[in-house]
Amino acid sequence: MRHAIEKFKDLGPLFRCPVCGEDLTFHDAALQCSQRHTFNINRKGYVDLRRHVMTSTHYTEEFFEARRRAMDLGLYSDLISRLRETSADIDFEAAGQKVSKPSIDIGCGDGFITRALGIGIGLDISLDGIKVAARGGGDTLWVCGDGAHLPLTDASAAWILNVFAPSEYEDFSRICPGGTLIKVVPGATHMHQLRSLVGLPAATQDSATVLFNDRMTDVRTYDVVQTTYLATEDDRRAVSQMSPVGFGTSNHDAPQLDYWKDLENITTHSRVLVGRLP
Repeated sequence: MRHAIEKFKDLGPLFRCPVCGEDLTFHDAALQCSQRHTFNINRKGYVDLRRHVMTSTHYTEEFFEARRRAMDLGLYSDLISRLRETSADIDFEAAGQKVSKPSIDIGCGDGFITRALGIGIGLDISLDGIKVAARGGGDTLWVCGDGAHLPLTDASAAWILNVFAPSEYEDFSRICPGGTLIKVVPGATHMHQLRSLVGLPAATQDSATVLFNDRMTDVRTYDVVQTTYLATEDDRRAVSQMSPVGFGTSNHDAPQLDYWKDLENITTHSRVLVGRLP
């Protein structure tokens, strides 16, 4: 418990107050600004830095627990291996900096990829997701915060990871000017078996790729495609519950239909976009 809280100590000007924008410092198991806005650090090792509390009917603790179980099946093992290679190259480039800065996963969800890559800060707007992420322990700083108004100080990040999550390029450039952004978007065959079962067309993220290319420099891309066999009903149920593909569809909202029982395998198609922020 002590480590979970004290890992937020002695960080320097890393977080900023979501209310007034002042720097936050560690004070008595909490982060506090000069205006005395105070954010308690949970004994599990996370802090809620949202200005406005929001709830979701979809992104619940149950959803993120299902996602964690599905991740344990290795759905993204190939992607994680490639991201390790990419991030190792970025870390090598950043090693010459005089001031050490953490890497940040914005939209970290359950934190599986964050932890697998050894990223310093995992941030997500869903408190339920952050709670699930923090259960794994470790040295990562887990933060519930708004990705559109990041509770981080200027030039505080070494590089940014953004997997299947919205991007706010202006704020990314503020916290990581001239740094590297690794953005992952779904490719054309991503979850195509599940999409077919719920009656959805093939995935497309052409607009996200175009926007990335417009905003970034030194862009390079690569695709990672992996198909995983789902051996048990528990595996199939977890994969069906962990994907937003079914949100708002009749099948997803009526679990008694058991549509997931026909899900014998699942394909993950990840398009990785790597570029330099302005």
